[in-house]
Amino acid sequence: MQLKTTVLLTLMLVSISPLSKASPPPQIPPNELMPPITPPPNPTLITPPKGVTGPSLYTLSTIRNCTLSGVVCEGIRLALLRAQGFSGLAAPESEAPHLAIAPDSATTLPPANASADGLQDAEPAVTSITAAAQDTTVSTDFKYLNGSSPWLYYSSTTTEPPFTNSTSFSRNNPMPASGYTYSGDPLMAINPYNSNKGPLRMYCVGITYNNVLTPWTAPNAIALWHADEPGYSFTSPTIVDSFPASLSYELFLDKPAIAVSWHQGTNPNDLGYVYVAYVSADFTNKNTAILVSTSTDGGASFPNKPVIIAYGGDPNPPQGQPIKTVANPQIIVENNGAVDVLWVDFNSNTIQMATSTNYGGSFGAHVVAASGNMATVRTVVSNLDRAETAPMAVYNSAIGANSIDMVWHDITASGLTVEYAFKDNNGWHRPSQAITQPTGGDQFFPAIDFNTSSNVAVTYYGRTSANTVYRPYQAYLDYIGIRLDGSDHDMAGFDSDPRTANRFIGDYQTVWDWTYLNGEKATGSWIGIVNTIFDNYLTTISY
Repeated sequence: MQLKTTVLLTLMLVSISPLSKASPPPQIPPNELMPPITPPPNPTLITPPKGVTGPSLYTLSTIRNCTLSGVVCEGIRLALLRAQGFSGLAAPESEAPHLAIAPDSATTLPPANASADGLQDAEPAVTSITAAAQDTTVSTDFKYLNGSSPWLYYSSTTTEPPFTNSTSFSRNNPMPASGYTYSGDPLMAINPYNSNKGPLRMYCVGITYNNVLTPWTAPNAIALWHADEPGYSFTSPTIVDSFPASLSYELFLDKPAIAVSWHQGTNPNDLGYVYVAYVSADFTNKNTAILVSTSTDGGASFPNKPVIIAYGGDPNPPQGQPIKTVANPQIIVENNGAVDVLWVDFNSNTIQMATSTNYGGSFGAHVVAASGNMATVRTVVSNLDRAETAPMAVYNSAIGANSIDMVWHDITASGLTVEYAFKDNNGWHRPSQAITQPTGGDQFFPAIDFNTSSNVAVTYYGRTSANTVYRPYQAYLDYIGIRLDGSDHDMAGFDSDPRTANRFIGDYQTVWDWTYLNGEKATGSWIGIVNTIFDNYLTTISY
């Protein structure tokens, strides 16, 4: 999301209605979810002892009850498979023909393969930044090493878009060691300004942990890597929050999201403040929580105890009992410095939001941003390991105050369906018409960004009625959700077949808009599969 200028728009008439407010967040004992511990030293990291691998809570028949990140649950499943002699990926099965959706000049094909190796990639994130008269684009994901050990990697290019199969990359650089054994769940953010906290800095947040089979029993943490110019090579991470093994209960810190303030305030100047939202999954006290930690020094430290925004049910509910967790947060900063956090409440089948007007120090009442039939980890998705509802949201600064755009997928009569909502001064609204072109089957894992015209690019995975192979597509909307293109745009030019032994492509894909030196474009980062090889691809979107 480039430095967007405010524009004056004439609103088109659309059927919209504000949604109701939820109740204020309940009060809970301050130490119920997070222990009063001193965080480990930063940035010098001390390697914690590896946790003892005991019996898993899950079996192959109950793994769909695992409500943690896909990288964590998939790691458990792969460990269980290895115990039964599983040794690798299966050959692809026969494919059904894909629905023809005519591409046009909105996307450049073929896409660029940013990873191009034999390891399985999942959950890509992408961003770009301009410094010293040069654009740098970086995409991160996690790779399975040795078949089941996840670690974060990044690839970068200083080539101007459009990105194609001839684009040159510095590929597959491992993120520096975190002091833990595994890592995953990357998301990225930047400070695009050459001033204040962390000037011209790029960030990647992720989870890091020590035990694949029972990660909640061993040390685990939320880690934040950063990269500066020149070169944008990532450095050893700061630990945002951690759970040590010395405590007498079991907890896992999960699903981080990151935002960096682009607001230049006075007393204080919050430009470059870093905000991280994440999930606390407490297996001992049987609850989940949405937490926020704040750094006021460009990500160098997170000295204060995290703020608890909301809490939900058991991360491991008994079979037959509903999932009531809170999960999959997003965090954004408005142009006045207000911090908004959105998350899924699976108990109420809603996406909710809370706002801080004191730089993440506290958050106000919960507001319902959207409702629907949210997909959980138990939702059976043909030929995929999982497709849980995970919203993506952006602050649309081209519109101005209180403007937020959000996408997610839920379950409708036609299967998994991409949805859209937007917020203005009057609250949250939904468009009356579908925002994507039907592909015949499931549509899931949407991502979103906006451009300087205030319009919105939505990328998503789409499948035919057979729900076998998939392709990434891009829809183009105005900010109230009216389609601007007659057809959605193929971002791949080829089918991806996940019907291998693991069928896991992650819990999300991403898109990033930027005004490059050669003009404004968006970059979609997604997982494509060719001959059983899962790679991270970049597609350029032109307006």
